[in-house]
Amino acid sequence: MRKASRRPFYHDFAWAYEYIIDAPLAERCAFIERVIRGALAQARPRLLDAGCGPGHYSAALAQRGFQVVGLDSSEDFVRQAQDTYGQGMNAPQFLHGDILHLGDLAPFDAILCRGVLNDLLDPVERQRVFHEFARALNPGGLLLFDVRDWTKTVERIEQRPEFLKTVATDRGTLTFHSATILDFPARQMRIHEYHHLQSRGGESKQAYDFVMQCWTHEEVAEWLYAARFQIVQELGAYDERVVSGATDRMVIYARLLA
Repeated sequence: MRKASRRPFYHDFAWAYEYIIDAPLAERCAFIERVIRGALAQARPRLLDAGCGPGHYSAALAQRGFQVVGLDSSEDFVRQAQDTYGQGMNAPQFLHGDILHLGDLAPFDAILCRGVLNDLLDPVERQRVFHEFARALNPGGLLLFDVRDWTKTVERIEQRPEFLKTVATDRGTLTFHSATILDFPARQMRIHEYHHLQSRGGESKQAYDFVMQCWTHEEVAEWLYAARFQIVQELGAYDERVVSGATDRMVIYARLLA
């Protein structure tokens, strides 16, 4: 198993994820359910949430009738997800693990992978992950994932290279700041993140530098094809109304050929 990044967002500040990241959870999960149920006949499809983070999507999809396994490389995220959502008859199963080693967890009817593949920098791993997804799926299974589109990411970062947010939390006032520099030859984002928590008990500060690598349409299509996936549709968000190219995200769902 590869060693998980010690990015504060995934560890010491994993509890703060929902304060910083605003996402229309209910709308996205409704879309995910429509896609999967429209493609599969199973009443309770077995779903892998690959890179489940704090478990919000896993829990919401379990409530919608899926048998969910949430997997993450951050033990802090897994612990938080288990504490928050891991109880009850139909609760997700949360596991610490690596998306490049899924053999013991297979098979699944569908795999969801949100915002994780940009962390893969090694070309071998970027290709291998689709083969690993294919091995973990039943024939005809569905893969739904998103990655950052390099061209559109360049446009967005050049317009707004920094992000700043201050929020009140039950632990104090949290300020989050990130600044991104583009590495054009490598198609990478070099990101500096800073967390500052101020409370009655004092303050906590953590800074972290890391790299994310964007994708091209050609790269995604080539490696999906090599892993025996057929692209069903590509969108710009987890929303049928947002066409491909409208945002800096590629949201793709593909079927594993039998």
